[in-house]
Amino acid sequence: INADGQGPFWVKVVVAEPTATPTTVPAEADIIITDYTLVPNPPTKNQDVTVNISVYNNGDAAAGAFKVQWWASVSAPSAACEWDIASMAAKGGLVKSCVYQYPSWYAKITTKVIVDSGDTISESDETNNSTELEISVNDSP
Repeated sequence: INADGQGPFWVKVVVAEPTATPTTVPAEADIIITDYTLVPNPPTKNQDVTVNISVYNNGDAAAGAFKVQWWASVSAPSAACEWDIASMAAKGGLVKSCVYQYPSWYAKITTKVIVDSGDTISESDETNNSTELEISVNDSP
């Protein structure tokens, strides 16, 4: 104890470890094909076949304008049916249909659907925008 009655003292300062600041990933759209059918399947040459395509935004953000295309054959020079979609809400979907007639019979032909064919939407998964379906086309009913 010193002359003015005060003793020595110690102070221990404890500094907490800083907590990590969470990083936020921006919400993005994710346009996917949930169903793709031809009715009837197999179609018949020169007769109507209805193509039904179900599209869904599996992402956490709305999607702006994009295009959906159906190709009667992967080797065709252009899509047989296409739709311009103005927008799609997050977790929202729609069904598009068209009627087509195959001009010839095929023992085996591969068709395909592409969503966001112009790659205009920034998506969380850019690898799930197309699907193919192998079909045959009958010569006669």
